[in-house]
Amino acid sequence: LLVRLVSMALDGVGPMGKVTIFDKPFASVVLNQQVENVCGYCFQRPNGKTCKRLQICGGCHWYRYCNRACQRASWKEHHKLECARLQLVFPNLPVTEVLFLGRICDRLRFIEANGDLKKWQAERRFDELMSHEEEIRQDKEKMKHFELIYDKAQKFLASAIPKREKFFLIFCRSWINSHSIHSNTGIEVGMALDLGISKYDHSCRPNTAMVFNGFRAVLRPLVNGIDTADPSQCFIAYVDVGRSRYQRRKELQSKWYFWCECERCRDPSDDRLTSIRCVNVDCSEPVCITEDQTNTKNVQCLGCGSKIPENVIIEAQCFMLALPQHFGNVKSAEEVRRLKIYLNTAERLLHKENIYFCRLLTAYLQLTEGVDSFANNLELQKSVYTNYRRCLPAADRHVGFQLLHIVRTLITQNRRAESIPYAHEAMRIFEICFGLDHPYYLQTLALWTFLENGSKKTNEELFKLMNFTYSKPVNLEALLRHCRQHDNCIGLSLCTDGKCTAAIPTDITCEGQEYCYAHQVCRFGVCLESSVLPRSGCLSHADCEGQQLCVKGRCKVALPVGGFCLDNSQCGRMLTCKFNHSVHFDKNDMLKLHNPNWKKEFEPNYQKKR
Repeated sequence: LLVRLVSMALDGVGPMGKVTIFDKPFASVVLNQQVENVCGYCFQRPNGKTCKRLQICGGCHWYRYCNRACQRASWKEHHKLECARLQLVFPNLPVTEVLFLGRICDRLRFIEANGDLKKWQAERRFDELMSHEEEIRQDKEKMKHFELIYDKAQKFLASAIPKREKFFLIFCRSWINSHSIHSNTGIEVGMALDLGISKYDHSCRPNTAMVFNGFRAVLRPLVNGIDTADPSQCFIAYVDVGRSRYQRRKELQSKWYFWCECERCRDPSDDRLTSIRCVNVDCSEPVCITEDQTNTKNVQCLGCGSKIPENVIIEAQCFMLALPQHFGNVKSAEEVRRLKIYLNTAERLLHKENIYFCRLLTAYLQLTEGVDSFANNLELQKSVYTNYRRCLPAADRHVGFQLLHIVRTLITQNRRAESIPYAHEAMRIFEICFGLDHPYYLQTLALWTFLENGSKKTNEELFKLMNFTYSKPVNLEALLRHCRQHDNCIGLSLCTDGKCTAAIPTDITCEGQEYCYAHQVCRFGVCLESSVLPRSGCLSHADCEGQQLCVKGRCKVALPVGGFCLDNSQCGRMLTCKFNHSVHFDKNDMLKLHNPNWKKEFEPNYQKKR
């Protein structure tokens, strides 16, 4: 497993194929409401290790940064011009969209004056982006929004603002081609315009997932045989596809001006996501309707044939349309009470396969963390999981999160053995969706391992592994190179000065350490030599490799002087038990064998010193 972790993390290959990384967006900006939470350059939250607290910019006192390196990078990229403007307009700070458009204008002005020296347009030119300018002109609400943004941009950019018509085209292209930046738990932290990502089309049944490491976007294949670098065969989701057809099409038409006719939108079975309960209490079959269905008079249950009253259908339609698209993640008593009211109504009207009911239950689970008896209903949780599998890609992260809700409930009910397959599936989903170097995958891997091995971890310790607070990839290569002994290293490598280094096999076969020279180590039946000379510093005998002892902070050659031993108590005075033999260091560094019978067997092994 460790070999696989390292190799796959290093070559950029996931379980389904090669991943594509877009790490140079044309422009990106942190949302105003998130400036106190994430770094203004890398979009990462403080992790308590490398960054305990964000440092505020000494000029504008607005953006915050992890460290000096992030601050310098931000200054070089875009903040130099922006910082002075923010100081001039303080305290009337512009909205996020104005800051975003300002960065795009600055970049375009630099390209016009100097050319694309920094290859910002390597993927495609900004003026090649689709603008939907005519559709936006006909959209009264959008034009009203543009006038508001243009007025604020004039005050912020002052003389640096382009002419109105040119600014309108920039506004249109950024509106159509920009994307949100989310944390991997779904919290929106910023927005970006990446010219490479803008080439990818939408599908409500995507075959490629886009996950973020700060502002860097990673495209990961969700099915086999997909080349994520080829936009002609890859489809991403522009919107949240864990919703009904009506809601998906409504948002796509509103922002991107197209009516989705993808494979899923043409699939009649998608109507199960808006199904209602049959009026026959003994019937569990879903009654398929849609939110915008006009024929509400002759609807029958296909399971039992019961006719559904029109008022029941209309009430269910109105309830679904009245529900908010997003729920707050602040754990307040008022929010929990509001969600419980919604859930009670949903349970009365909607079928358990209804996506509105599933999303309500998921939001409630996140706020209550499974402490409520309603939230601990395992059958409801499994129905949410089944429904997510119906409307989301098999490796979608939301499916994985729902699996962890089931795992949490089973652990709470002292049914750990039953939770193992759910934890394993969640781990596999996170492996595909996030990659082998992502904390979400590594934490879930640890969770599954503890459950599989019957570890005596407390419930709280296991729950902590399901609490995802940090999303920056782990440098597995560096992590796995650290060692304290040779057994910590994998393959043909040895532990030298606390790091795993490549080992050189010799032609000496061995059954134990006594067959090798002092500077060699017996592994895999062969005497190995490290390719790197150690500093020879040590604190204890365990820090010295081969048949050496730690003397005054230095590793020195040790001499076998006694018989078999298990520990130091079985050795004589001034002797140490190492590799099951009593060994001794002679201060004159000369071969001194106390037992002549050992000389023939061991003397050749100690004739060479490092």
